[in-house]
Amino acid sequence: MNNTKVENPCTFDDVRSVIEDAFGRPLEELFSRFDEEPIGRASIGQAHLARLAETDEEVRACVRRAACLRALACLLATWPTVGRCCA
Repeated sequence: MNNTKVENPCTFDDVRSVIEDAFGRPLEELFSRFDEEPIGRASIGQAHLARLAETDEEVRACVRRAACLRALACLLATWPTVGRCCA
């Protein structure tokens, strides 16, 4: 990921919510450290440095933006129609 300006970046509350929903546990149980400021952003997500609580291993936590996934799902849902128009 690069650090180019991305419109409507995820807030830390968004990131926390995505991670906690995915793992069913509070962020603090999963990570002993989680940097609120992303180290990189892209149009579909962003990455944060973090440290796993269980192993103390430093990791990069990548979180996809929900709005991008919804837009992609809509695009893919229309893909057969686009393909027929362009064929």
